[in-house]
Amino acid sequence: MVNYNTFTTTCRAIESVFTYCTTLDFELILVDNGSEETAPAPFKERFPSLILVESKRNLGFAGGNNLGIQAAKGKYLLLLNPDVILQSDALSLALNRLKSSSRPTILGIKLTYEDGSIQHTAQPLPSLFLEILVCLRFQKLMSASARARYLQGPYVEQEQELEAGWLWGAFLMFERTALQAFDQQRLPEDFFLYGEDMQWCWQWKRKGYTRLYSPVATAIHLQAQSPAPERMQLMLENEYQLVLSMKGWWYAKALFFIRMVTFLSVKSPSLREQALRIRRTIFQSK
Repeated sequence: MVNYNTFTTTCRAIESVFTYCTTLDFELILVDNGSEETAPAPFKERFPSLILVESKRNLGFAGGNNLGIQAAKGKYLLLLNPDVILQSDALSLALNRLKSSSRPTILGIKLTYEDGSIQHTAQPLPSLFLEILVCLRFQKLMSASARARYLQGPYVEQEQELEAGWLWGAFLMFERTALQAFDQQRLPEDFFLYGEDMQWCWQWKRKGYTRLYSPVATAIHLQAQSPAPERMQLMLENEYQLVLSMKGWWYAKALFFIRMVTFLSVKSPSLREQALRIRRTIFQSK
């Protein structure tokens, strides 16, 4: 768990782990990522069994998690956001499902907003084919199961397991050996914030790992339902850079151009704003 200036929320997340995770032998590692809000010492005072790792500067999401992984001794690892609140023994349920998988697996679970509405944590990897399909509205001709399998996101039946393109990093469980998919057996730190989980899952896919969404467990994720414009722009820019690095210049330009056309064809102010962000991104980026 990585904390940056969210002491109260992080304490709530930590407390939920200790409250509900009573059947596992586990270590909870908190990385304080150069917080300025408060000194990290009160975490240890409030939770004496916590393993506290202090960073003098903010290393970003991937960098902070790498510090925590270095301190971890277990065979299985869980990247857990400091704004994820457990409501049950989700860790045990998720771990049992991970262990039962016959293939190397990266596991994500069902996450909801605090009001109970669903977060779409299983997403497709960027695909030119899918962008063209949606632009031409061919998804309307697909069965519900096909839309869930290929388009994922809001089309996923939340109570059904699904192999995802990528999974949100808010709750991401895997065996330590999965780090062998990366250089130096560390999570790539190409992005400071946003896009890391997509990159990791893309690389895991190339190494033969299943990215499994499973509703075997549920937790609350205290994420804002309407992301700030600055956050949406950063997410878009990072996705563009990721596609550029994974698929090349022409593929990235074509994919985002078609997505822009799709958004412009829909009578939605928010999608038109997103289309303008895409335009800025693809024409300002090399």
